[in-house]
Amino acid sequence: MMLLIAMTVMLIGAVLGLRFKVFVLLPATVLSSAANLCAGIAHSDSPWSILLTTALALATLQMGYLAGSVVNASAMTRPGLSRWRKVWLARHSPIP
Repeated sequence: MMLLIAMTVMLIGAVLGLRFKVFVLLPATVLSSAANLCAGIAHSDSPWSILLTTALALATLQMGYLAGSVVNASAMTRPGLSRWRKVWLARHSPIP
């Protein structure tokens, strides 16, 4: 179950990293923590299990965000891009 949560949250973090700035991590962290707390209470898990799952989810969310940001930044600096494509990417990228 934890592996599935980690993979899902990392994918969500990567999508957020591709599109948004770092400030999106605060609401994503709050939502992820609340979802893990509610799911843990619904499954009647122990408090340590809920805490461990939440910590894992928050760490993988940030790693996924970092990976998505790196992919977004590397797409801006590819040598094979035309001048017009770089201009379009610069205008539509969330990273200034």
